[in-house]
Amino acid sequence: MKKETLLHAALWLCVLGWAGLIFYFSAQTADTSSGQSGRAIRLILQTFYPAFDELPSEQTSSMIEALQTIVRKGAHFCLYGGLGFWLGNALFSYRRRFFPTTAAAWLAAVLYACTDEFHQSFVAGRSGEVRDILIDAGGALLGVLVTLFFWWLARRKENAKKSTAA
Repeated sequence: MKKETLLHAALWLCVLGWAGLIFYFSAQTADTSSGQSGRAIRLILQTFYPAFDELPSEQTSSMIEALQTIVRKGAHFCLYGGLGFWLGNALFSYRRRFFPTTAAAWLAAVLYACTDEFHQSFVAGRSGEVRDILIDAGGALLGVLVTLFFWWLARRKENAKKSTAA
């Protein structure tokens, strides 16, 4: 098998795996999802605020609740940043035309975000929100731009090698 074909296959497997991870999180009920983000927040607070466990339970619950939205929306942004990154890499591995490839990768991630929010509207206690699509789109754009930057660096290095060899 050609090295390039293997690269394409590996990158598309990463895209599918990442999309599957997003689907997995989206398929969780509201209670399960809130429980996971609550445990993550508690762990972060315990790590960076050692006296956290000594606070009254009402206060710890209030702190966790206050951070829930930030953590959940941050997770949306990061997950779609990853999707944008993998889509960008998969598409750039075929054609290195920067603007069309960047636009295609970003658009594919946004379309997936739309289907993801539609899917969430059928999950107990969850809803599909336009605000989440916008957050997802922002994360995907960052992921694609990070990919674009690395491919640009690689191209620049490749061109520098060619010019010194000539």
